Amino acid sequence: MLGYVVNAININENAGVIDDLQRVLLIGVTIGEMSLECDDGKGLHRYHCSYHTGADFDVDLAHIFYDFSDVICEKI
Repeated sequence: MLGYVVNAININENAGVIDDLQRVLLIGVTIGEMSLECDDGKGLHRYHCSYHTGADFDVDLAHIFYDFSDVICEKI
């Protein structure tokens, strides 16, 4: 899952908000902890999370956020 960040936000805090939202909205899904795997200090943030439905369907996702906020400008 790839996200392009275009506003100067705290990506780590925002990932926590996304994690909280998933736990509320994904009913019937057991969600593992969204853990930070990489923060390269240059805009790349990679997280890992596991999703289990209780059936034979499990998903492991890498959530990748890249901060483009320093190269995006508002239209004047």
